[in-house]
Amino acid sequence: MTPTAQVHAFNADVLAEASGWQAALAALADELPAAVLAVVDAPAPCRAALDRALEAAGRGETDHAGAEVREARDVLRELTGELGREEACLEAMVPSLRRLGDLVQGAALVGHASPRTREAAHAALGRLSAALFTAVLARRGLSARVELPGPAASPGTAAAPAAPPGPGVVQVMPCGPWTVEGGPSPVPGPGSPEGCAVAQAAAWGLREVRLWTLDEGILSADPSLVPGARRLPVLSYAEALALSGFGGRALPPEVLLRAEAAGLDLRVANILRPEASTRLTRSVPLREPGSVACVAYKEGLHLLRLPACRDLDSLSRTDQELREAGAHRFGAIVGPEGTLLVLRAATESAVRALAVSADRGAEVQPGWALVALVGEGLRAAPGGALRLLAPVGLEHVGGLLAGSSPISVSFLIPEERLGDVVPRLHRIHLEAAGRPLALAPLSL
Repeated sequence: MTPTAQVHAFNADVLAEASGWQAALAALADELPAAVLAVVDAPAPCRAALDRALEAAGRGETDHAGAEVREARDVLRELTGELGREEACLEAMVPSLRRLGDLVQGAALVGHASPRTREAAHAALGRLSAALFTAVLARRGLSARVELPGPAASPGTAAAPAAPPGPGVVQVMPCGPWTVEGGPSPVPGPGSPEGCAVAQAAAWGLREVRLWTLDEGILSADPSLVPGARRLPVLSYAEALALSGFGGRALPPEVLLRAEAAGLDLRVANILRPEASTRLTRSVPLREPGSVACVAYKEGLHLLRLPACRDLDSLSRTDQELREAGAHRFGAIVGPEGTLLVLRAATESAVRALAVSADRGAEVQPGWALVALVGEGLRAAPGGALRLLAPVGLEHVGGLLAGSSPISVSFLIPEERLGDVVPRLHRIHLEAAGRPLALAPLSL
């Protein structure tokens, strides 16, 4: 039997306003009488209040922590009041609110919010949001039978259903942590609604997942730098992975990889404007040879210049220490003058590791950004990277970075040039014909 269930994921921003709830409920109603799974996140203001509560609990501030939990509750009460379902929803809130309050207050009493306590508190908030979503949905006069998943063996998790719901059933689930019963042993589900929805659809052997956001699908560039950025109707998984790796507003790599491996199509759409969507697919979209689909960038990079050294073990050790500290390496250039590493210090430990490297004689230069052109059309232009780059100017432009992806071209620039370079690249490659450019090599 071929599964026919529809899987929808609603993120925290969608459920932050009553208009998002209304649109989410309408999207599910449109699917009936098909079977539907809805994975819901907690509203963004509630998550923020819970994080503040846990921070206060970690400092032993019992009253402050309790006030933040009440703030999260009041956000939900206001939302459900705007939806006209406050009284019914308050009843659904009681068990999860009690659990949430107990966890936070317990952490405040001991002055420590452990990772397990944080995970359990976020799980309780997720179940609270799902319970309210269920109560509102059930009172819209739909013929669906709405269910919540039951508790799993692991504390703070919910057990995902082993099979799709039957026709006419809406199954509402909070996003992780939860378990998927699809193999020899339960597999922990990802914590985001997108990750949970993909994991469940993969376990059920489905073909598509709809991911609802407030974004206009996936755009050709960052709209804060390029106001005229275009919505991309379709992206290959390779393009989406490259875009995500270079800082674009795509899905996390782990979600993309799992969806691609399962043969899923993902549709990322604006809940208020469903026609504004991007489809992510395993098939390669038709692109003109040499064409670019999007321009992405990653800022906050450091250049680490290591002096020439015959001791390769020392170089390898430095690289490993930086990685273990949380520094992400985007590229490396080795020459007779030494080695240049392009890094992003994503953690405080990584920042300290860079400082240690500087103390050992390395030169650390902050304030760089990596700009990338991404598109399946670049597969047809091997070796033509320089020709593809727009005239961004030769002064203070770093060298071209050779990467493992055949569909991206990336180079370094000072961060202060992003506001000029990214819009210019977008105009040249997505709004006009490209012109040739030669870049100056990056000196070690």
